[in-house]
Amino acid sequence: MLSYIMVDYTTKEHIESCERIIQSYLSDLNKIDIWMNTKNGGMKDDNRKPIWFKKYNFQSLINVPATMKKFGPLRNYWEGSMQGEGYLKVVKPKINPNPSIGDCW
Repeated sequence: MLSYIMVDYTTKEHIESCERIIQSYLSDLNKIDIWMNTKNGGMKDDNRKPIWFKKYNFQSLINVPATMKKFGPLRNYWEGSMQGEGYLKVVKPKINPNPSIGDCW
């Protein structure tokens, strides 16, 4: 799944494949979560939330294909280009980690 997300190109077919892989991953994760929940003594805990619901990283995977359609390859935003995290190298030295009240105004 990560290899499909972190490509350096995007095509309609690739994004559709990525969406299917993400859906398959989340479905399998849900099946494993249910299995692990019922395996514990054979009783299902109905009050327990599914793992994909408790962890926002799993929920955000659903947005990846739409984000790829809108912005192109997501690798550009992680690999240090000025569009993504690379911009932090410029901004971080200018941020004062402990500003006093007067510095905020």
